[in-house]
Amino acid sequence: MHRNVEDILLKTSKDALKELKVALIIVDYQVDFATGSLAISDRCFVIHCQNGEVVLRLNHARQGTAGDAGEDPVARIPNVNRLLELPFNTIIITKDWHPADHISFLSAARNGDRRLAANSTAEMFGKAYFVQPKREQVLYPDHCVANTHGAELVPEMKVPERAIIVLKGLDTLVDSYSAFMDNEGQGRSELFEVLKREGIDAVVVCGLAYDICVFHTTKDARNLGFYAATVRDASAAFSSAGATEAAKYHIDERIKEMTTDDVELMMKTRDWPEFWLQCAVKEGKINSNNNLMESLKSSS
Repeated sequence: MHRNVEDILLKTSKDALKELKVALIIVDYQVDFATGSLAISDRCFVIHCQNGEVVLRLNHARQGTAGDAGEDPVARIPNVNRLLELPFNTIIITKDWHPADHISFLSAARNGDRRLAANSTAEMFGKAYFVQPKREQVLYPDHCVANTHGAELVPEMKVPERAIIVLKGLDTLVDSYSAFMDNEGQGRSELFEVLKREGIDAVVVCGLAYDICVFHTTKDARNLGFYAATVRDASAAFSSAGATEAAKYHIDERIKEMTTDDVELMMKTRDWPEFWLQCAVKEGKINSNNNLMESLKSSS
């Protein structure tokens, strides 16, 4: 496409996209991730042996270790609450909702329904290799066990009545970083169907952790045809390296990184990110339910 034609389409698409439907997705803002067993903060988890038993303790994180990003989820809750007050078409809040013997738990790594490879270790925040079922899995402390306090949403979050709760990570033998599907790309949550039912074109995603579940949710949203943005100051990263990789991916894949102030202005003016407009022009549509090109033709 010639640049002058693209510029015209970008300009006219701003008006054509005024009726874009946008959903807010808040990922896993739960007690265990904020202040509990797997708190995403300036601490990291280390293993000690004490009287022959494995003991989990919290130490100050060192750069380059798991949990070293130094970002406090609790300090970012006010920004989450600001987002919840904005006129999104749909608000979705996801929750990790694990069984007590979930495959991501170090405590369950040697349970009878799974088998580690002979050369695999089982260490906190290390990658374990299972031959039954056949998969790789990072091991964590027990967290977000269904129907426990740690799985509850943080009490400081002002959840509106219209919010839709989507559960993920329910399968004992497979983890689910993304709110759309499990890590094997097979089992799906209800999130896609909810967005489809609500006629959503674009998603704004924030939550915990920025470099893990927020990243995979946003990535899958884009791959499934939604226009996507992440809200950096309403999310907290687990590792500094992971945060850097996520930010680079967002740029490469035209996923807009925004601040809460940016989102407030966007929802007030309905002036969408240029990333979204560029994708709309390139693809010729928002999704199968939105006849963008007809709108572009009528407004040019």
